[in-house]
Amino acid sequence: MISVHPARRWPVAPIVSLLGSTVAAELALTYGTESFPSNLLCDLALIAVFVAAIERRYKAMLAAAGLACGLALYGAMLLPLAIGLASSRRAARRALLLVPLLACFAIIALGRPWLPSSLIGMWSVARQPDLTGLMAAFALGSLAWLTATLSARPLMHDMVPTAALSCALGCALVLPGASMAVPLALACRCKDRRVSLLTALAALLAAFAVPIPATLALTVALTLAARSLRTPAANDNRVFARKLRFVTLV
Repeated sequence: MISVHPARRWPVAPIVSLLGSTVAAELALTYGTESFPSNLLCDLALIAVFVAAIERRYKAMLAAAGLACGLALYGAMLLPLAIGLASSRRAARRALLLVPLLACFAIIALGRPWLPSSLIGMWSVARQPDLTGLMAAFALGSLAWLTATLSARPLMHDMVPTAALSCALGCALVLPGASMAVPLALACRCKDRRVSLLTALAALLAAFAVPIPATLALTVALTLAARSLRTPAANDNRVFARKLRFVTLV
Protein backbone atom coordinates (compact mmCIF):
# COMPACT_ATOMS: atom_id res chain seq x y z
CA MET A 1 0.00 0.00 0.00
CA ILE A 2 1.37 3.39 -1.00
CA SER A 3 1.16 6.04 1.74
CA VAL A 4 -0.36 9.38 0.81
CA HIS A 5 1.93 10.96 3.40
CA PRO A 6 5.46 9.75 2.51
CA ALA A 7 8.34 10.45 4.85
CA ARG A 8 10.53 13.45 4.10
CA ARG A 9 13.79 14.70 5.51
CA TRP A 10 13.94 17.98 7.39
CA PRO A 11 17.11 20.10 6.90
CA VAL A 12 19.74 19.60 9.58
CA ALA A 13 20.24 23.30 10.36
CA PRO A 14 16.72 23.92 11.76
CA ILE A 15 16.97 20.77 13.90
CA VAL A 16 20.32 21.84 15.37
CA SER A 17 18.97 25.34 16.00
CA LEU A 18 15.88 23.97 17.74
CA LEU A 19 17.94 21.60 19.87
CA GLY A 20 20.34 24.38 20.82
CA SER A 21 17.59 26.77 21.86
CA THR A 22 15.85 24.05 23.88
CA VAL A 23 19.00 23.06 25.77
CA ALA A 24 19.88 26.71 26.37
CA ALA A 25 16.38 27.42 27.71
CA GLU A 26 16.49 24.39 30.03
CA LEU A 27 19.93 25.39 31.31
CA ALA A 28 18.70 28.89 32.04
CA LEU A 29 15.49 27.76 33.72
CA THR A 30 16.35 24.68 35.79
CA TYR A 31 20.13 24.19 35.89
CA GLY A 32 21.25 23.20 39.38
CA THR A 33 17.87 21.82 40.43
CA GLU A 34 17.00 18.17 41.07
CA SER A 35 14.72 18.05 38.06
CA PHE A 36 17.30 19.28 35.53
CA PRO A 37 18.59 15.86 34.30
CA SER A 38 15.15 14.36 33.74
CA ASN A 39 13.85 17.62 32.27
CA LEU A 40 16.70 17.76 29.77
CA LEU A 41 16.13 14.16 28.65
CA CYS A 42 12.41 14.80 28.38
CA ASP A 43 13.02 17.96 26.32
CA LEU A 44 15.19 16.02 23.88
CA ALA A 45 12.48 13.36 23.53
CA LEU A 46 9.87 16.07 22.86
CA ILE A 47 12.05 17.61 20.16
CA ALA A 48 12.31 14.12 18.65
CA VAL A 49 8.50 13.95 18.61
CA PHE A 50 8.31 17.28 16.78
CA VAL A 51 10.99 16.42 14.21
CA ALA A 52 9.45 13.00 13.54
CA ALA A 53 6.05 14.65 13.04
CA ILE A 54 7.56 17.08 10.52
CA GLU A 55 9.28 14.21 8.71
CA ARG A 56 6.12 12.07 8.79
CA ARG A 57 7.85 9.24 10.61
CA TYR A 58 4.91 8.24 12.76
CA LYS A 59 6.35 5.16 14.49
CA ALA A 60 9.39 7.15 15.62
CA MET A 61 7.07 9.98 16.68
CA LEU A 62 4.96 7.68 18.87
CA ALA A 63 8.04 6.00 20.33
CA ALA A 64 9.56 9.35 21.30
CA ALA A 65 6.22 10.49 22.77
CA GLY A 66 6.06 7.39 24.97
CA LEU A 67 9.64 7.89 26.12
CA ALA A 68 8.92 11.53 26.98
CA CYS A 69 5.87 10.54 29.04
CA GLY A 70 8.00 8.15 31.08
CA LEU A 71 10.74 10.72 31.73
CA ALA A 72 8.57 13.50 33.18
CA LEU A 73 4.90 14.17 33.73
CA TYR A 74 4.94 17.10 31.32
CA GLY A 75 6.32 14.70 28.70
CA ALA A 76 2.68 14.32 27.64
CA MET A 77 3.03 17.83 26.20
CA LEU A 78 3.07 16.65 22.57
CA LEU A 79 1.17 13.40 23.10
CA PRO A 80 -2.10 14.83 21.66
CA LEU A 81 -0.21 15.85 18.52
CA ALA A 82 1.42 12.43 18.16
CA ILE A 83 -1.77 10.42 18.62
CA GLY A 84 -3.83 12.89 16.61
CA LEU A 85 -1.47 12.79 13.62
CA ALA A 86 -1.12 9.01 13.76
CA SER A 87 -4.91 8.59 13.84
CA SER A 88 -5.83 11.17 11.20
CA ARG A 89 -3.16 9.95 8.77
CA ARG A 90 -4.06 6.29 9.13
CA ALA A 91 -0.82 5.11 10.70
CA ALA A 92 -0.68 1.49 11.82
CA ARG A 93 -2.87 0.99 14.89
CA ARG A 94 -0.29 -1.31 16.44
CA ALA A 95 2.16 1.59 16.49
CA LEU A 96 0.03 3.28 19.15
CA LEU A 97 1.15 0.57 21.57
CA LEU A 98 4.64 2.10 21.45
CA VAL A 99 3.46 4.95 23.68
CA PRO A 100 2.52 2.94 26.82
CA LEU A 101 5.26 0.36 26.27
CA LEU A 102 8.10 2.87 26.11
CA ALA A 103 6.60 4.99 28.89
CA CYS A 104 6.56 1.94 31.17
CA PHE A 105 10.09 1.01 30.08
CA ALA A 106 11.39 4.48 30.96
CA ILE A 107 9.68 4.43 34.36
CA ILE A 108 11.03 0.96 35.18
CA ALA A 109 14.55 1.82 34.00
CA LEU A 110 14.84 5.29 35.52
CA GLY A 111 12.31 5.23 38.33
CA ARG A 112 9.20 7.24 38.93
CA PRO A 113 9.40 10.76 37.44
CA TRP A 114 10.16 13.44 40.01
CA LEU A 115 7.50 16.14 40.12
CA PRO A 116 8.80 19.64 40.91
CA SER A 117 6.57 22.34 42.32
CA SER A 118 4.49 24.19 39.76
CA LEU A 119 5.57 27.76 39.00
CA ILE A 120 3.26 28.29 36.05
CA GLY A 121 -0.14 27.08 34.97
CA MET A 122 -3.33 26.30 36.82
CA TRP A 123 -1.59 24.05 39.34
CA SER A 124 0.45 27.02 40.51
CA VAL A 125 -2.66 29.16 40.98
CA ALA A 126 -4.95 26.62 42.67
CA ARG A 127 -2.75 25.36 45.49
CA GLN A 128 -5.54 24.06 47.74
CA PRO A 129 -5.39 20.28 48.32
CA ASP A 130 -9.16 20.09 47.95
CA LEU A 131 -8.81 21.08 44.28
CA THR A 132 -6.26 18.40 43.37
CA GLY A 133 -8.84 15.94 42.03
CA LEU A 134 -10.63 18.63 40.05
CA MET A 135 -7.38 19.89 38.51
CA ALA A 136 -6.30 16.34 37.62
CA ALA A 137 -9.65 15.71 35.93
CA PHE A 138 -9.37 19.01 34.05
CA ALA A 139 -5.85 18.16 32.86
CA LEU A 140 -6.88 14.70 31.63
CA GLY A 141 -9.97 16.14 29.97
CA SER A 142 -7.88 18.79 28.22
CA LEU A 143 -5.43 16.20 26.89
CA ALA A 144 -8.32 14.03 25.68
CA TRP A 145 -10.02 17.00 24.00
CA LEU A 146 -6.82 18.05 22.23
CA THR A 147 -6.21 14.50 21.04
CA ALA A 148 -9.77 14.10 19.76
CA THR A 149 -9.65 17.47 18.00
CA LEU A 150 -6.39 16.73 16.21
CA SER A 151 -7.59 13.23 15.33
CA ALA A 152 -10.87 14.43 13.83
CA ARG A 153 -9.47 17.37 11.89
CA PRO A 154 -6.81 16.52 9.30
CA LEU A 155 -3.85 18.86 9.60
CA MET A 156 -2.10 20.19 6.54
CA HIS A 157 1.64 19.68 6.72
CA ASP A 158 2.37 23.38 7.21
CA MET A 159 0.01 23.45 10.21
CA VAL A 160 1.98 20.86 12.22
CA PRO A 161 4.33 23.42 13.86
CA THR A 162 1.34 25.54 14.89
CA ALA A 163 -0.42 22.50 16.33
CA ALA A 164 2.76 21.48 18.19
CA LEU A 165 3.14 24.97 19.69
CA SER A 166 -0.53 25.06 20.71
CA CYS A 167 -0.25 21.63 22.36
CA ALA A 168 2.92 22.64 24.20
CA LEU A 169 1.43 25.90 25.50
CA GLY A 170 -1.88 24.28 26.40
CA CYS A 171 -0.31 21.38 28.26
CA ALA A 172 2.04 23.73 30.11
CA LEU A 173 -1.11 25.48 31.28
CA VAL A 174 -2.85 22.37 32.66
CA LEU A 175 -0.01 19.97 33.63
CA PRO A 176 1.82 20.31 36.97
CA GLY A 177 5.55 20.98 37.08
CA ALA A 178 5.85 21.72 33.36
CA SER A 179 9.14 23.04 32.03
CA MET A 180 8.87 25.98 29.63
CA ALA A 181 11.97 25.07 27.59
CA VAL A 182 10.21 23.30 24.70
CA PRO A 183 7.28 25.77 24.48
CA LEU A 184 9.79 28.63 24.48
CA ALA A 185 11.96 27.01 21.79
CA LEU A 186 8.93 26.39 19.57
CA ALA A 187 7.54 29.89 20.16
CA CYS A 188 10.84 31.52 19.22
CA ARG A 189 10.48 30.07 15.72
CA CYS A 190 7.06 31.62 15.25
CA LYS A 191 6.83 34.72 13.08
CA ASP A 192 4.13 36.20 15.27
CA ARG A 193 6.41 37.99 17.74
CA ARG A 194 3.56 38.47 20.18
CA VAL A 195 3.49 34.71 20.80
CA SER A 196 7.25 34.44 21.29
CA LEU A 197 7.43 37.51 23.53
CA LEU A 198 4.50 36.43 25.68
CA THR A 199 5.92 32.91 26.04
CA ALA A 200 9.33 34.32 27.00
CA LEU A 201 7.64 36.63 29.51
CA ALA A 202 5.72 33.70 30.99
CA ALA A 203 8.91 31.63 31.33
CA LEU A 204 10.75 34.57 32.91
CA LEU A 205 7.97 35.25 35.42
CA ALA A 206 7.83 31.55 36.29
CA ALA A 207 11.60 31.52 36.85
CA PHE A 208 11.16 34.38 39.34
CA ALA A 209 8.27 32.52 41.05
CA VAL A 210 5.50 34.92 40.01
CA PRO A 211 2.91 32.30 39.03
CA ILE A 212 -0.27 34.30 38.45
CA PRO A 213 1.15 36.83 35.94
CA ALA A 214 3.11 33.98 34.30
CA THR A 215 -0.09 31.98 33.86
CA LEU A 216 -1.92 34.98 32.41
CA ALA A 217 0.87 35.60 29.88
CA LEU A 218 0.85 31.91 28.96
CA THR A 219 -2.92 31.97 28.46
CA VAL A 220 -2.74 34.95 26.09
CA ALA A 221 0.10 33.32 24.13
CA LEU A 222 -1.96 30.12 23.80
CA THR A 223 -4.98 32.10 22.59
CA LEU A 224 -2.94 33.79 19.88
CA ALA A 225 -1.19 30.59 18.81
CA ALA A 226 -4.34 28.45 18.65
CA ARG A 227 -6.33 31.03 16.74
CA SER A 228 -5.02 29.79 13.38
CA LEU A 229 -6.19 26.23 14.15
CA ARG A 230 -9.82 27.25 13.98
CA THR A 231 -11.91 26.44 10.92
CA PRO A 232 -10.07 28.16 8.05
CA ALA A 233 -11.75 30.79 5.94
CA ALA A 234 -11.90 30.73 2.16
CA ASN A 235 -8.55 31.01 0.44
CA ASP A 236 -9.48 34.31 -1.16
CA ASN A 237 -10.56 35.94 2.12
CA ARG A 238 -7.47 37.82 3.25
CA VAL A 239 -9.20 39.42 6.22
CA PHE A 240 -10.16 36.27 8.09
CA ALA A 241 -7.73 33.69 6.73
CA ARG A 242 -4.90 34.28 9.19
CA LYS A 243 -2.30 31.56 9.47
CA LEU A 244 0.46 31.47 12.02
CA ARG A 245 3.70 31.06 10.06
CA PHE A 246 7.02 29.71 11.24
CA VAL A 247 10.49 30.75 10.30
CA THR A 248 11.56 27.28 9.22
CA LEU A 249 10.36 25.71 6.00
CA VAL A 250 8.38 22.56 6.62
